[in-house]
Amino acid sequence: MRSLLIVGVLLAAAVARAQDDGAPPSEAEMEEMRKRQASMPRQGNFDDYDEEHGPVDRGQGLASVKAGDEEWEAKVCPRHMRCDCCAASAFWIHRSLKLAHKERFMKKLREDVVIDTIDDVCLPKTFSRTYGIKNVNGRHVLSGGGLKGFYASGGASGVLGPGQWLNAACREVQGEMEEDGLYDLFWEYHVKQGLEKSDVPFFRDICIKRMKKCTEKEALASYDGYDEKDQKEWMAKDKKSK
Repeated sequence: MRSLLIVGVLLAAAVARAQDDGAPPSEAEMEEMRKRQASMPRQGNFDDYDEEHGPVDRGQGLASVKAGDEEWEAKVCPRHMRCDCCAASAFWIHRSLKLAHKERFMKKLREDVVIDTIDDVCLPKTFSRTYGIKNVNGRHVLSGGGLKGFYASGGASGVLGPGQWLNAACREVQGEMEEDGLYDLFWEYHVKQGLEKSDVPFFRDICIKRMKKCTEKEALASYDGYDEKDQKEWMAKDKKSK
């Protein structure tokens, strides 16, 4: 278990260096880490790999992901974490637009300011050192700002990727929704309607309704601040607007 933690630290360090200076880890570095990771004993039974939710750990203690599993090879967010990735992206985009609006609440931001604000969010520095993976009740979830996984108890899992997955996920949200579309949603919920929890419909519109990265069940399990009361309220509004 201790050896696995060391591998996790090495992986995180390599990724952090790549994200800070723009150069990817060397192939020799990556190959050495893959060999060490593959040689580690697995803490628990991962023979049951659920495509919807990822590796299922039937054992106790720290979860290990061997080389070849989806999380180890992934360059983008694995399928079982795509809701978490979208939720984290929406959280930071909303937060950054909110901060940019702090001094001019009822005045719209200039287009270039909106673009720069969202561009600055979708950089590796936003995610590289603040997000990780936890083994919660035998399943791997993302942990970090805007996510319920941050508060869940569970061992950290040493696998490559959360920072680059989230960076890619944020760029996907930016590209598909476009900056003016994201700002229109923010303006509607945070400024025009003045909702106290304006981040909740902002997240729902992006990740559930438009990009379809989350089901309602996944959203409830993933996004911090989204509870059953919110879900009933917004589902009723969606039904009424149809």
